[in-house]
Amino acid sequence: MNQQTLNLGATRDYGNCPKKRQARQDTIITQYRKYFGHSLPEDKQYWTMCGNCTSDDGTLNEGSELGQLVSEGLITYNQFHGVEIETDIYNKNILCNDEANWYCGDFHNTLSSAEKFNPGLVNCDLIYMPKIGAIYLAKIMALLHSAVDEVLLIGNFILRTRHHVSGGDDIIRYLDKCPQFHVAYDSGQWIMNDAYYWYMGTGGDQTKMGTVIFVKK
Repeated sequence: MNQQTLNLGATRDYGNCPKKRQARQDTIITQYRKYFGHSLPEDKQYWTMCGNCTSDDGTLNEGSELGQLVSEGLITYNQFHGVEIETDIYNKNILCNDEANWYCGDFHNTLSSAEKFNPGLVNCDLIYMPKIGAIYLAKIMALLHSAVDEVLLIGNFILRTRHHVSGGDDIIRYLDKCPQFHVAYDSGQWIMNDAYYWYMGTGGDQTKMGTVIFVKK
């Protein structure tokens, strides 16, 4: 698997940091346009583990995931479906933009119970390292496999912390151990981007993030 590096600086504002914005550009915006087109079709949805999308004054942070993807023309506000498990962050998000769709809960459970579920792009921005994160991503992939014909799935993992180190190949190794991954991938309907991307997290040299991309088309 080829490796592509996002060489970016550090900041404490994770959702609005230059590293995260560049990562979204390279792994979400550019990759969607590579496989599908300039913008998400009107009837399609963008689902994500959204985190905080607000500024200090409670308005929409234009450098956040929602602000960036709308300003880039990839999606419209009402195509955004942001899931956040932390109640206080969710409560802030619902006040910053009333056109977007906000949910509080577990990502997989929310997707599983969503009405009129029609994702074209899913950003699984995990807080796990590959051993645990692969199990979760495999569940998402199996769900999407049965739900839609075309979709771009992004899996973002922690690869390095102060005490633990993994690599991009570990993501694939652990995915290969997941029966739900094989249900989808062995069908021949999915392809994997031949590169994985990594960049330093907000912890500076302590945290390293890695992203893999799957396409059903």
